[in-house]
Amino acid sequence: MQLISTKCVPALMYGLEALSLNKLALSSLDFVVKRLFMKLFKSSNIQFIIECQTHFVFKLPSEL
Repeated sequence: MQLISTKCVPALMYGLEALSLNKLALSSLDFVVKRLFMKLFKSSNIQFIIECQTHFVFKLPSEL
């Protein structure tokens, strides 16, 4: 998880400070992270995915 948060998320977020993102764009970025967790933990249960994100202290792009 540390590798993803240090390498992948900054690449995903690069240059977004210069843009004004609407709610739809932020939810699209969050979708990428949620799908990553779904594939990583082989689960489609959203409550389980949210619990994993909380357990690993992994913030969504909309929170960053």
